[in-house]
Amino acid sequence: MKRDEPTPDAETLPWVRVQMEGLVGSTFDASTEDRDGHVWSFRCMPDDTSGDVLVAIDRVDATMGTLFVQATLQHPSRDASRYIVMDGSLSETSVELKLTTMHMLMDPSSGFMHPDGDIRIDIVVWDCAPSSKRFKASGSDTTSNSSTVGDEYLVDETFLTAENRLDPSIFDDDEMTIDEESQAEEKRLVDLATSYVMQAQQDDEEAQVLLARRKKGAEDDTVDLTLPSSYDSKTTTGMVGLKNQGATCYMNSLLQTLFHMAPFRKAVYDTPTADEDSATSVVLALQRVFYRLETADKAVSTKELTKSFGWSHMDAFTQHDVQELYRILCDRLEEKMKGTPADGLIKALFEGKVKSFISCVHVPCESSREESFYDLQLDVKGLVNLDASFEKYIEVEMLDGENQYDAKDFGKQDAKKGLVFESLPPVLNLQLKRFEYDPLRDGMVKVHDRFEFPKRLDLSAYVPGTSPSPVYHLHSILVHSGDVHHGHYYVYVRPRLDKDWYKFDDDVISSADEESLLEGSYGRPPDASSNSPLSRVLSCSSAYMLVYLREDACPSGAEPAVIPDALKERFQDEEIAVRRRKRLVQREHMYYHLRIATDECLYTFDNITKSKDFCEFPKTAKSPPTSSTMLSFKVPKAWTVRQLYGLVHLETGVPIEHFRLWTMTARENRTHRPDEHLDTHLDATLQRALHDNDATINKIVPLYLEVVLPNTVLRRYTLADFAPIEFEGKDAVVGVDDDGIPDDDMPPGLLASVNAAAAARDPILDPRGSLLLFVKYYNVGVGASQRPLSYMGTMLLHGSDTVATVLQGIQDHAFGSPIAMDLALYEVVQPETVTKLDEHATLVDSELQSGDIVVFQVAVEDENDDDDDDADDESMCRTVPEYFAYRLNRVDVTFRARFENDVPTTEVSLPLLLTDSYDDVIHSVAIALDMDPLFVRLYPHSSHTHGPRAKPYKHSRSSGSSGITLKAMLMTSFDSSATLLYYERLDESIVNLERKTHLPVYLSPYEPAFATDTLSRVDLILEPTSTVQGALAEIARRHAVDTALVDLRLLETRDGSTMLRIVPTATPISLLQGSSLFVVDSIPATRKPFCQSVVLGVMHFSYTHDTFIAPHHTAGLVVAYDDDTFESLRRRVQAKFKVTDDVFAKWKLSAIVESRGVPLESEPGDMNRDVVFDEGRLELARGDGYCFLGLEYAATIAPSRRRADGGIKIRSG
Repeated sequence: MKRDEPTPDAETLPWVRVQMEGLVGSTFDASTEDRDGHVWSFRCMPDDTSGDVLVAIDRVDATMGTLFVQATLQHPSRDASRYIVMDGSLSETSVELKLTTMHMLMDPSSGFMHPDGDIRIDIVVWDCAPSSKRFKASGSDTTSNSSTVGDEYLVDETFLTAENRLDPSIFDDDEMTIDEESQAEEKRLVDLATSYVMQAQQDDEEAQVLLARRKKGAEDDTVDLTLPSSYDSKTTTGMVGLKNQGATCYMNSLLQTLFHMAPFRKAVYDTPTADEDSATSVVLALQRVFYRLETADKAVSTKELTKSFGWSHMDAFTQHDVQELYRILCDRLEEKMKGTPADGLIKALFEGKVKSFISCVHVPCESSREESFYDLQLDVKGLVNLDASFEKYIEVEMLDGENQYDAKDFGKQDAKKGLVFESLPPVLNLQLKRFEYDPLRDGMVKVHDRFEFPKRLDLSAYVPGTSPSPVYHLHSILVHSGDVHHGHYYVYVRPRLDKDWYKFDDDVISSADEESLLEGSYGRPPDASSNSPLSRVLSCSSAYMLVYLREDACPSGAEPAVIPDALKERFQDEEIAVRRRKRLVQREHMYYHLRIATDECLYTFDNITKSKDFCEFPKTAKSPPTSSTMLSFKVPKAWTVRQLYGLVHLETGVPIEHFRLWTMTARENRTHRPDEHLDTHLDATLQRALHDNDATINKIVPLYLEVVLPNTVLRRYTLADFAPIEFEGKDAVVGVDDDGIPDDDMPPGLLASVNAAAAARDPILDPRGSLLLFVKYYNVGVGASQRPLSYMGTMLLHGSDTVATVLQGIQDHAFGSPIAMDLALYEVVQPETVTKLDEHATLVDSELQSGDIVVFQVAVEDENDDDDDDADDESMCRTVPEYFAYRLNRVDVTFRARFENDVPTTEVSLPLLLTDSYDDVIHSVAIALDMDPLFVRLYPHSSHTHGPRAKPYKHSRSSGSSGITLKAMLMTSFDSSATLLYYERLDESIVNLERKTHLPVYLSPYEPAFATDTLSRVDLILEPTSTVQGALAEIARRHAVDTALVDLRLLETRDGSTMLRIVPTATPISLLQGSSLFVVDSIPATRKPFCQSVVLGVMHFSYTHDTFIAPHHTAGLVVAYDDDTFESLRRRVQAKFKVTDDVFAKWKLSAIVESRGVPLESEPGDMNRDVVFDEGRLELARGDGYCFLGLEYAATIAPSRRRADGGIKIRSG
């Protein structure tokens, strides 16, 4: 039955609002309450398949009907004109909105990512009925679970402003119809977007040029505007390009460069990969890309390669540094080539050697070290050409004055510091330093200076005369077009050094003029005064990486690499398999995947949910079967219904004149029920009879099989009562073509047998007004968990029959012999709506229709008696509505220990009801744990961290008559991953505990008594009046710290690494900042006699730029004395942090003030003889002028979790 639920009038807006933020690419969530106190949950998450960014909204109460949802992606500038606004509607308990795409978020030019890597979203829900003329959400579908955004209005997402977005209150009921509103709103938004575009074009001529050059939306893909749309790279150049996955132009440029080096290509081909996993082997994937570049006619996809890297969909939309990719890729290839015939080839191609030296001027003392390199990083700023850059690279630096070199036995000496080339590789890879830090802008900027480089490079002035030929020829130029925030890579390559140049721009390859490409790669044109848009655009394009080939090692006439036969056969087989899959997919459009429910399916079905009460069908044709008795057929769409009947008859044995097939329909209340039988369309095609225009592949078509048995009132059948019909050719083998594709999808002879059987079928038509009802029996005497609900069969009735007639038929035929008990009959409109039927009313008056489900039970004396204290017990569901309410609210909740070392139980699963109060839940958990309920605390689950949330449920707010229910505690749509809560055993009553102050601190790995190698969290529960001294005393008590030997101190840090201050022990804990991370460390309890001392905070760091530091590792404490030399202080620091001599020899001391580093040593240990406090070199503060001791060395731990700072990662293998 179809019923429209009442829709309340709109009230004061909004109904609920939430602001949320989280790391780009991660899943983060938030929750809040609406005006009625119901809990809503909100989740932002990426879709790895589509690359979309989705916002999921869940509410626990859908009785408000359809609400209007608006999600806003805020821009860090707070400029509303740059916001992205998406509209939708929420008609059920959940909805998903597409907010934007990962491509757009990861594009630096969009600017939506905050400096900390987060995005911020504002979600507002209004109480506005869908029938109201005040609002109609464009494109929304109020009968669907998902919202459709009005994309037709979004000419450009960034042009929709907060002030101009669709406002539910702007329409006047008396002035416009709904259609007129939509048309007017559409015109207004289109006009608005158009005006923005026109204004942008007038304001920025350069944007016009860049816009004309775009070919992929968010990325500035520079193309040759003179190329026609029909241009074919393969036909014109004989080569094919690489497809851009979103922001992989840098990778495509590098791959084309490497591919057109015959020695490198040979090394890749010669690496054995016969036993490699096709999905994870980097070398195999690279071989496949190279093979396709040689054999394909169209641009080649790199998705299999990036998948082998271990990259996600989001990684493909993150543009990285091409030089970084080059290094890591070579490292992975070298690892894989070890122990194979290709071992050492990468090193032989790319490795060169330099010797760094320090030579004293006046004494015979020199130190030197030989180092290998695979690429050289050369300066650009202030230099005119490559020769000048090489000169600067080997420039000798004088160490004199305060910067003298410590020559050990000779003391401080003037010295020369520099490097010389020992050897150069056959392939010389030069990275031009086009990006540098600008202290005035406090950020990275691109160096656009003009920088020239030759086609023929003679390096004889920089290498020993005994080296191989120092003459190199330019092979490829990787160009970066754009600035530091956004841009595009492409590459110019000479595949043969004596031939022409080609431009490889993702999937487009075109020939290039040598003079023009060189001039365009130098950077800013000579005429820097030109202000034309084209000149400004060209000045943004400059060479970023140069590849030179040594003259004697890579002659221009080198033969191309030969693909091994085994590799070629493997890839040819893969292509045949791909071609076969594509052809099969094309054929799938011609067929239906039918899933036909039988009475046995209905009898065994027990998975009742809010929208499922009839039968459970699989979601797609590839989904596993939901019932062993469900019939599955794949039939041509061109077949007639009559032919389908013949097939069902042959496969089941049910007499062809004794069954009908019914279509299933989705009702407005989201239930699926039989709707219409197909006997009225016997000679129509299936596509016409099923009213199907959906071209979705692998979609299933659900049907119901009704067996029409003569002279029966209440009928139920099983297929075991019938035997399939044998026909000639049933077991014959179906032929296949050259690609292994079957010539037909059914055995020979089947079609003839189907047609013969179908010819005898006549329509089975019921009298006008007939209804097919599905009857179930609820056995009150059976416990609710023991399947008291059973399917009895179908009844074919007339609309004029009364409910009493139905009950009489049930009494006479349901149990084999008549029964005399009084029965009650209910209609299951949907599992949430079960209504009792008046036995005096007709079926038409009761609003019953074909496909409806009715449930009978033995009548109880008083259904409204709610005085029974055990009404919630599963065995006491006295009526059908009570049983359905129990089934919908019953949920198995897993309670997992918050701490893994919980003894004796770490996890327990309990059957509960969503209507259970917080007190009921706590009581059940306490019984399972054999504890007092007041000594148990519960925590919600976080889908972001996949663990407990930091804040528990507050007992004082959750308990009592005004407290929360289990449904609100779970705060989501109650699937298996959501029904998870965490418990914590308490040492004291939660009532007393919540009165106290909670202080989380982290134990330092540098104090032996703490016995931890990393920061270890400890939660302190203290009296509100406690001080830091009391907190430290509690730590000492818990961990048996000998306070006669050490003093504990509290460090206030930002993240464990960045120190803010050493907290005075008299500080009340109520004054500690909740956003800080507090670390407990120790210092010796005794001091050197007759010396002044100071406790220093110590930070480990490396430099991100010239002066700003990047802290890493855990901060700590050390004591310094007024007579300390650098040597004695270094010894004390080394002992504190427990590092070996060889490691500590690389650590330099610095002072850190306001996140800036002031070096105290030029080289580690070069100031050992000096006194730290001599001449006020380091004024270490005892008061509020916080200055910390810094230890400068490269980080050896994982970097920050920020996505924006993440480097390239390629899976080993």
